[in-house]
This record gives sequence, C-alpha cells and structure tokens, in this order.
Amino acid sequence: FDRPEIKAARESYEKAVQMYPPDVGKRVSRRERDEIDAKDANFAYGEVSFEALAAVITKIKEKLGKPSEGSSPPERGILQSGEQEDDSLGEDGVEKCYGCFIDLGSGMGKALIAASTLHLFESVSGIELLEGLYNTSVEVTDKYKASAQPPSAIEVHHGDLLEPEVADWAAADIVLCNCACFPAEMMGAISTLSEPMKVGAFFVTVSIEFRSEHFTLVDQASAQMSWGEATVFIYQRNVVEESSLEGEGLEDEEDDSEAEEKDEDDDEYR
Repeated sequence: FDRPEIKAARESYEKAVQMYPPDVGKRVSRRERDEIDAKDANFAYGEVSFEALAAVITKIKEKLGKPSEGSSPPERGILQSGEQEDDSLGEDGVEKCYGCFIDLGSGMGKALIAASTLHLFESVSGIELLEGLYNTSVEVTDKYKASAQPPSAIEVHHGDLLEPEVADWAAADIVLCNCACFPAEMMGAISTLSEPMKVGAFFVTVSIEFRSEHFTLVDQASAQMSWGEATVFIYQRNVVEESSLEGEGLEDEEDDSEAEEKDEDDDEYR
C-alpha cells in the first residue's frame, strides 16, 4: 500500500467519506431496523475496509485477471488495459474504462467510492435494501461524483438484491458480497443468481465461503474490517462441463436399486 497510486486513491477515498464513519451507518441501519422490526442477522451493519478492497482489486489487476490466468478470457483478461500502450486510451486521449463492479448490500456506498478510486471502472453499482442507508449512500456518492476526476460512474439501486429485476449481475467483472451475517438459504439464492455471470468474472465474499460448482476459489486472505478481522475469499467464474451440469438429472433417471449400489466415493462426490 506504499505505492503512489494506492496512496492517492486512499487520500481521495478518505476525503470523500470523512464525514461518514461506520458509526453513522450503524445508527441509520439500527433506526430503520427498529422501525420495521427487522431482527434478521443479515441486516447487521459492517463495512469492508479500503485496504481489503485495494488488495482484492490489485490481485485481480496484477495476477488473477491476467489473460488466460485461471479462467480469465485470453483476449483481454479481467480489468486489463490493452497490450499496446495506445490501446488504453480512447480517441479523445482519455484513459479507457474497463470493467463493471457491483456491491451487494452497499450500505452507505463507501466500497463503491473505494472501487472508483482504485480502478477506472466503466460502471460501479450498489444494491441496498434499507431506505435509510440507500438515501445516505446517494448523498455520499453524489458528493464524491461532484468533484471526482476522472468522472465516476457510480450508481446506487434501492431494492432487494435477491429480486431478479435488481439482481442482474451478468455483466459484472467483480461482485462484492459482504455476507458475514447472511444465512445459508440466502447464500444459496445468491449462488443461483450468480450463475449467469461471464466466465472469468470474480465473486468476492467476506467471512463466508461461496459454494457453487460454477466458481473456483483462487485466493483467500485475512483483512481488517470495521468490526474486526475477517477472511476475504476471491472466486472466479469457471467453465462447467455439460456433463457436470447434467449430473443432477441422472439421479432422477436411476431406479432405487441402482442408487443403492453406488459406492461410497460416488456419495462423497455428489
């Protein structure tokens, strides 16, 4: 984090969020949860740190997202500028934007600002269900966008991240999911909704592992968050063989006697 570009990104981030410490988000969240009597643990408020997100984006740009690295596309990879120096600039001489970043449960929008300072994304989007946090995030991000150079493409959406009309992540290059308090059934629904994501895209979870045959764990590391230390898992969308996708239907076609004859290794595989 001693690199000049990371230091500059952090300075921009801290300037934008200095009036919105985690306690502000906690108060806004708690007030609304009390009003609507929402006691589910998945509404608990916590923030992913700038350092944690900087580590994730740096790893993707410098290694994990390189062309043909893992399942990254061979033509350009993920979050990569062109191979030729001129390829990274548009016709107007301005640096091109690459990649789409989405934060599920974006709170006050601080991770959206952090992502914008760390990489020139084509789009940066957040989804937040609690109206108070959503309104605060619009206030925070609008202030940042008013002076951001180059201009930021941040958008915040008010809604349930599990609703199909909201949960359109197919174009995402990175999805961040601070799911430390999400129940298993919610993680299962998120796993299903993530399947349309393109091959090579990254799904990042905090504290909870992401279980999907469509994603491969490519990195994990501990990082300090607003509530303490947590593990950050980076998964990459892989190429699933058709035979694997059809595997679930095979059990329905087998009769009971054949199912009973399957050996212990097959049981473990399923």
